[in-house]
Amino acid sequence: MQPSHLPDIKLNQLRHFVSVVEQKGFHAAARKCFRSQPAISLSIQDLEEKLGGALFEKHSKAEPTALGRLFYPLAKDLILHYDRMLREVLLITQLQAGRVSIAAVPSVAERLLPAVIKEYVQRYPDIRVQVQDDNAENVQRKVLSGEVDLGIASRCEEDARLAFVELFRDRMGVACHREHPLSEARTLTWKMLEGHTLIANGTVRLLNGTPAEAIWADAHLTIYNTTSLIAMLEANIGVTALPSLAFPQGRANLVFKATGEPAVERCIGLMAQRRYTGTPAAQAMAALITERLGR
Repeated sequence: MQPSHLPDIKLNQLRHFVSVVEQKGFHAAARKCFRSQPAISLSIQDLEEKLGGALFEKHSKAEPTALGRLFYPLAKDLILHYDRMLREVLLITQLQAGRVSIAAVPSVAERLLPAVIKEYVQRYPDIRVQVQDDNAENVQRKVLSGEVDLGIASRCEEDARLAFVELFRDRMGVACHREHPLSEARTLTWKMLEGHTLIANGTVRLLNGTPAEAIWADAHLTIYNTTSLIAMLEANIGVTALPSLAFPQGRANLVFKATGEPAVERCIGLMAQRRYTGTPAAQAMAALITERLGR
């Protein structure tokens, strides 16, 4: 039969009891615990009253009774478990242990995030960091599902569950082969794309709600994979719309043309679940991302 009521036993009382057993005396235990001998005696007396039995023999206060000998390993295990748990939590709160996961759109993951991750790892070498690159829609989904702690992308749609902090904006433009007729245009408007082979991609959705949306509605090709998209451009098959940051570096055969009428910008922000407080590792990463990538 289980006891109907459990007594309120303090952890320090268990420490005092274990110390008396291990030090084989109340005076030695008092010195180890930095308490007076009467204070240790009163602590043990209160513990015995709560347990309902003597823990030390009356003729020798430092000799455990049968109950004391049974209780000692239980109390010792509880103290060790408590200390181990507390050390692990403190390592996490002091950023000496833990993990953080981030999902980012490829342009940010490739161009901007490496410097941030390098600094983070230097600051917190014991934190495990996981980085995924994905399109904006999947980044948002992964944050909301809890698959990752943080996301860096443009917001696909308003969602009350999502906290979004703007970091920066980059302008949409047109990417094409250097030999494409549009590459020679001094100024480029979206309407000038009519009659050319258009290659849509995941970022074209940013043109929705603008006059340029109708032009891209009849795109000849739709390619979501960045590698395949760049291959099509280098083959001079057509033109695509990209944010300036997403334009690939080191491609001598490709050009990026800023586009106006209308000027469209991509807003890149830091995403997290609004309802939940992030882990210390995630909070530190969010602060560093905001500091380094914020406008």
